[in-house]
Formats: sequence, structure tokens, C-alpha cells
Amino acid sequence: MADDISYTTEEIAHILKVSKLTVYDLIKKGELQSYRVGKQMRVDSSDLEAYKQSTKSTPKLTEPSAAIIPSVPSYPPSSSRPIVITGQDVSLDLLATHLEKHVPGVRPLRSYVGSLDSLFSMYKGESDIVSTHLLDGDSGDYNLPYIRRLLIGSSYKVVNLLKRRAGLYVAKGNPHKLGSWADLGRRA
Repeated sequence: MADDISYTTEEIAHILKVSKLTVYDLIKKGELQSYRVGKQMRVDSSDLEAYKQSTKSTPKLTEPSAAIIPSVPSYPPSSSRPIVITGQDVSLDLLATHLEKHVPGVRPLRSYVGSLDSLFSMYKGESDIVSTHLLDGDSGDYNLPYIRRLLIGSSYKVVNLLKRRAGLYVAKGNPHKLGSWADLGRRA
């Protein structure tokens, strides 16, 4: 492969015949080197080859086990500890305002990105609190299938904040008699 070629996470997933989430997991663990261009992660062809070569090595028969405990930075008493809150839900704005006013020593930082990007930021350790509203087409369930697939081995707590009804606003009296999404395809 040429040194000037780079791939997106989707392309890497296709090449390795794995899911995009697996690619993000390899990147998070530092097994696959990457860099960011705007909002997109990129992997150089040389780094992909290095990863493939590293997985061909002979596995050890025994490996020592270790507990990985994330280090928590200490802040001087006069400074605030930042908490990164990521997502587009207005409830997160309310939470950030509440924390700022009522919890001394905490400084909420807001990041406005979509649900999947919010989960990726938590996965990468860049966010402390995220919101999601992701429908899993296979199960029909919201959020948990994505959380379970992406945050493997992570400690987290899921709090259901609210439920919403999706629907249509129609003219008074519903003159076109719309009752379901299928009715939108009906000829007038």
C-alpha cells in the first residue's frame, strides 16, 4: 500500500470485515493508530499494515493480569472540576445549569453532538455524561443495544430521562384523515 493512502473507520471495518464499533474499540485501546480530520477518524495505510502485522505474532501462553483504574486528576481547592456533558437534548442544558448553580467545585462543559457521536466521545473518555436517542432496528429497543455494543468493559449508569411521542401535526379537523405514516403515501 502507498504511504499517502488513508482510510475512514467505515473503510477499515470493510477491509477487516468487522463492525465499525470494533474499529473504534481498536483505536480506543491504542492497537490501531488514527488521527482526526474534522469530525472523521482516519487511519493511514501504514498504520493498518502495522496493526495487521502485530496481530500475526505468536500469542503468549500466560499473561499477567492487572486492574486498570483510571486516574482522576486532582484540582486545587480554588478551582473547579470540569464535567463534560455531550448531546443535543435540552435536558442536558438544564442539568448543566443546575450543576453550575448548585454543586460547588463542578464546572459543566457542554458539547452539542448527535447521539452516536456522544457515545463515541464517552467511549474515548472525552465525555462524562451523554444523551442518546438511538433506535435499534433489529430489536426495536432504544439506546441499550448501542450502549451495550459500544461501552464494552466500561462502567456506566443509564438513566431514562424522558419518553417522547413522534407524530404529525395536521390542520384542524385532520382534513386529509392522516392516521399513520403510511397515509402520507396515499394520493389526495
